[in-house]
Amino acid sequence: MYGLCRTNQIRALARLTPLLVVGLWGCDGGFFAEPASQSTTVVIELTEGSSAPAASPAPGTSPSLGTSPAPGAAPRSAFATTAARGSIRAFDAVDRAHIRVELEGGGGIDEVIEAERVGGDLHLTVELDLESATVPGMIQLELRTGSSALFEGSSQVALERGTRNTVELAMSPVPAAVELPAPPPPLEAIGDSLPLGGAVVFATGDTVPGPSPEWRSLDPGVVEVVGTGLAVATGEGEVRLEASHGSLSSQWLVRVEPVVVAINVRPGQLTVAPGEEGALEAERLDRRGNRLHLPPVEWSSEDPSVVTVDDEGTVTGVTPGTTRVFARSGDAEGWAAVEVSIIPPEVETLEPTEIDEDAATFEARVTPGGASGQVVFRYGRSPDLAESSTTGPVSFDAADGTTVVSTRVTGLEPSTAYYVRAEATNPAGTGSGETVSFTTVEAAVETVTLSPSVVQIAPGVTATLEVELRDRRGTLLAPRPVEWQSEDPTIATVDDTGRVEGVQDGTTRVIAQAEGVEGAATIEVALLAPLAETLEPSRLLERQVRLDARVTPRTAPTQVVFRWGLDSSLQNASVTAPISLDPSSSSSLVRQSILSLTPNTTYYYRVEATNAAGTTVGEIRSFRTLQELPAPTITNVFDDGGVFVYWDYPSELIGQVYFELERGIVEFNAPPTSWNQIATLEVTYYNDEDAEPGYTYGYRVRACGDGVSCSPYSNIDSTYVWHYDQAPDEPSMAELHPATALDLFGGTPGESNPIPEPQPACRAGASTLFCQRVEFLPPN
Repeated sequence: MYGLCRTNQIRALARLTPLLVVGLWGCDGGFFAEPASQSTTVVIELTEGSSAPAASPAPGTSPSLGTSPAPGAAPRSAFATTAARGSIRAFDAVDRAHIRVELEGGGGIDEVIEAERVGGDLHLTVELDLESATVPGMIQLELRTGSSALFEGSSQVALERGTRNTVELAMSPVPAAVELPAPPPPLEAIGDSLPLGGAVVFATGDTVPGPSPEWRSLDPGVVEVVGTGLAVATGEGEVRLEASHGSLSSQWLVRVEPVVVAINVRPGQLTVAPGEEGALEAERLDRRGNRLHLPPVEWSSEDPSVVTVDDEGTVTGVTPGTTRVFARSGDAEGWAAVEVSIIPPEVETLEPTEIDEDAATFEARVTPGGASGQVVFRYGRSPDLAESSTTGPVSFDAADGTTVVSTRVTGLEPSTAYYVRAEATNPAGTGSGETVSFTTVEAAVETVTLSPSVVQIAPGVTATLEVELRDRRGTLLAPRPVEWQSEDPTIATVDDTGRVEGVQDGTTRVIAQAEGVEGAATIEVALLAPLAETLEPSRLLERQVRLDARVTPRTAPTQVVFRWGLDSSLQNASVTAPISLDPSSSSSLVRQSILSLTPNTTYYYRVEATNAAGTTVGEIRSFRTLQELPAPTITNVFDDGGVFVYWDYPSELIGQVYFELERGIVEFNAPPTSWNQIATLEVTYYNDEDAEPGYTYGYRVRACGDGVSCSPYSNIDSTYVWHYDQAPDEPSMAELHPATALDLFGGTPGESNPIPEPQPACRAGASTLFCQRVEFLPPN
């Protein structure tokens, strides 16, 4: 066994790096660990089991292990290590060691041995067998106190039998825990900071020199770690800070409990109505001016008879007046002025409910503003409600506070977009809500009607049914999907369009269904002769007539003609061209015009309708063509601030005809060659105010009846239209004929208007071509 030569260098261990240097030299006839600068020496003696003698070291070389063995002792091979810099107290606590030597090729030791201290020195002794003179290997050393490791290190080593070896073994402290100081007091303001300490310690509780723990916050929203040694408060609450070294960690509970030093109440002024609520917010500030969420504030009203306040800062108006509402926390307080008065109501237009095709329920949320009032709903089809209707008023009571009112509106159009806005009024004014839109639903089918309701067709003949859908209001609906079905397809079939085809004689029903509502038509399949009825002519003139009849083809295609002539028995009568009708159970109006008739003559006629079942003839009727219209006679044309034209016509025809008046220009005493129609009249006079001065105009007129036949044109009469500024001294027509001037306009009631003989009136110096012919007729 070789011992540790302890020197005073052991006390400096804590200040040095953890390096164990093993240098073995002779000491007192043995060997000693050379004291490297400020190091502590551990001597580990490895005893070899071989009996071979050890060689002496050569002069000037390092002494070899095994010189001067004890009497009777076997030759030995040993090496020693020096401890790394570390805690002296931790080193002094070492009481055992775990030594593991692995030799190349196998063999070695792995033992935990008791450490012997001699005068404070640490001695470790093991035995090791070597198979050859030199054996490389690995040495691992762990110094312990009890079962807890304090230092550890390892190194490669070459063991030589019978020699001493120098080994440098790096020893590292083995941390056992992270030790923290007691938790700090709460931080009183956001932004406050505290230093972070702590140490990495051995299992003995002694500080491991060198490393410091790393810090992190488990909630940076409360406390944030800045750099490596400072914690800063960032929010209210508590958080754990974790200090770690490797796999070791410890936690520190830090509380941030800001102290409120000021309170701002917002809004600083608030107006509410009696019974109405308002919200106040207390802004709490710490000494750094940070807004705080905690602690809670205490609310109070300076005058609860005016305003009350709850724990959340919600104020309620009681009676008109003004007071203050306080918020307090500790020694800090703030307040807001609250006024209670009647204000216009607030109203929110809600989405309409219970929307049907023609009705909807309008709703609004109303805050009365301290007084009762009424709500109306304005609605229409334009977004700006420029054209709108209003509902009847709905009352609200101030005592109810904020409430929802509603009313039902009917008479809306299906599938239509509407806009609605609520308007609430109390004695203080009117409030309006936002405009909202809604669309009425599509109207449901209430009735299904088929037309015709009865169809008569022959086998193999088709007919088409028309379907009519109406809602519960009787409004005709747009086309919708319809399902068709025949109750007996052996009699008649029907396709998806309502086209029915007869199969065999019999009667059945065709059903049309839309949205679960049914309608039906009766189908009679049989070969039936048509129905025919002769009607009065719908147009009768001098030389033409339009004959009318009503025909029901029934079950087969039908041909319709009119037989007509001068003989009442219609012997040798003429027949019109046939008109074809498809099978139908509905009657059709059939018309045929006959031309080139003789005026003022009696004719006879009837209708005849034929199909595969036979011919049906209507009754014989007669008509008499009109007498040809006579031509009118123009009786007077003269210029008096406009050309006046009068004509004569049989009084019994007035009201049955109308007149077409034409005008042309007379040149070189010849009748006009070009005529323009200037008026269509039902009276026998006209004032032509569009005639231009300086021309001679001719006029003619004819009578027309029913827009088809007209009489020959009347005689042509003319007049010259004067420039009156050319003959200023000439008398007017009223001056020439004062007794009859008013006759042109029907006379004056109560006055006598004698009718003079016609007489000429020519302007001075005018030729006979430009002489007016003035003829007065009796007033109509």
